[in-house]
Amino acid sequence: MSRSKLDRSWRRRLNALALRFRRDRRGGTAVQALVLLPSFIIPLVAFVIAWQTLSVKRTLHTATYEAVRYLALYPPEDERRWQPVANQIIRQSMHANQFITRTDVGVSGSSPRGLNVSVDFIDGELTCGSHFRINAEFEHDMPSVEPFPSGVFWLTESREGEILCR
Repeated sequence: MSRSKLDRSWRRRLNALALRFRRDRRGGTAVQALVLLPSFIIPLVAFVIAWQTLSVKRTLHTATYEAVRYLALYPPEDERRWQPVANQIIRQSMHANQFITRTDVGVSGSSPRGLNVSVDFIDGELTCGSHFRINAEFEHDMPSVEPFPSGVFWLTESREGEILCR
């Protein structure tokens, strides 16, 4: 058999195989679904993680507001008592969020890992009408989803208040 006849025969077979492959549509939907599945799952996971982080940020915002409101209405006489009171209010409010663990906020005797609260007296005194500020920082661990590594966000909140007269 000559070389040209052999080449034509192989070409014919390859063309027939390619034509048969192009006409065969079985499994096409499965392949399309497999190719498109990551493009649906990745944004969904990103949305859930963003929602969790925004939920924690909103809880920190509300907790700081509650601490400022309480201290404006019921100011402790001693300057050293402001910090523990603000700490306790914010920790208890943060613990109510389902995405925050007990060790993150240091509830019930565990050591706090990710929450820092500070109280600053803007006017430098504790009299009626004095202004103060509560700063809260929370280290929020982003959940780890394979193949993406986890990350850490520092969420901060700062609110000012005024000691109200009774």
